[in-house]
Amino acid sequence: LAPVNYHIAYSIIFLLIWANFLEGSNNILGIGISISKKTKYISFGQLIAFSIAIILNFILIPIYGAWGAAWAMLGAAFAQSLSYYYFAQKIYHIPYKFLKNNLFFIAAFIMVGLFNIIIAQMGIIMSTIYGIIFSIFIAIMVWFVLIEKDYKNFILNSLIEKYPRKN
Repeated sequence: LAPVNYHIAYSIIFLLIWANFLEGSNNILGIGISISKKTKYISFGQLIAFSIAIILNFILIPIYGAWGAAWAMLGAAFAQSLSYYYFAQKIYHIPYKFLKNNLFFIAAFIMVGLFNIIIAQMGIIMSTIYGIIFSIFIAIMVWFVLIEKDYKNFILNSLIEKYPRKN
């Protein structure tokens, strides 16, 4: 449906998704800054991200094109997340699991890349089957890696209350 020169878009989408995930997490990371009413540090984080985006775009786009722009966006979003995390922890400490969540996202990102390579030459039926299996695997990883024990218990107890066993 799209011209051939637009086909690269599917391959960089994961970089853009990761960048948007990081930018979304910045809303959470910046809570400590907002609570302390020292919002100038939010501007500092944005300035850091803006500077990195400009520099990386000038360096990477001439060499890598759309891939360079996607990597620049991801780099800027990551820099903004790191700066928000750093400032927020110094100003108003909130115990985030920043490293654990980002390492999980990196692992998922690598798996999605490998998944794309594996299914690239498959037909629609096989790629759909593999996609369902992969989605289940990711859901299991989220359950065991990201969800805390107390919240797992809450979910399970809520399900037990809503759907009691029939004798």
